[in-house]
Amino acid sequence: MAAGLCVIGLLCWSLFRDAPVDRGGFDVRLLAVTRFTNGAVQVSLELSNGSSRVLNVVDDSTGSPALVLEVPGQTRWLNRPANTGRMTLGTSSNLTTSAWVTNPPPRFRLLFSVRDFDAERRMDSTRRLLPKALRSDFTEWSRDLWNSTNPASPWIE
Repeated sequence: MAAGLCVIGLLCWSLFRDAPVDRGGFDVRLLAVTRFTNGAVQVSLELSNGSSRVLNVVDDSTGSPALVLEVPGQTRWLNRPANTGRMTLGTSSNLTTSAWVTNPPPRFRLLFSVRDFDAERRMDSTRRLLPKALRSDFTEWSRDLWNSTNPASPWIE
């Protein structure tokens, strides 16, 4: 019984010891939306990290940020993600990018995909202490604690 309580205490301590206190803190500014006669749209965005964490921005195969196109009720990658782990966004820093959307839907927005590798490592080290039957449940339960929200642009119409 005492050993079980120690394990539960250890799991709780390792999960919440360095939990991030700020959620979000991102600002996505729409710099320009240019519509062309062939129907294509060029969108220029700026992502600012106002959080106290250094985050990884998922990149594509060309080294630009991989963006997700969201229409009401659906999401899909706008470009092919590579996630090499080389694109980081430190505290109080900005990232400017531009994307082309061919055949744009009537209403959409663009999302950046960001990851916090330090938080993922802490969560994974806690997950390893659990029996295999509980690992996936723990991951789903704790996902909201560690996943930062993906910053999104305003809706474009």
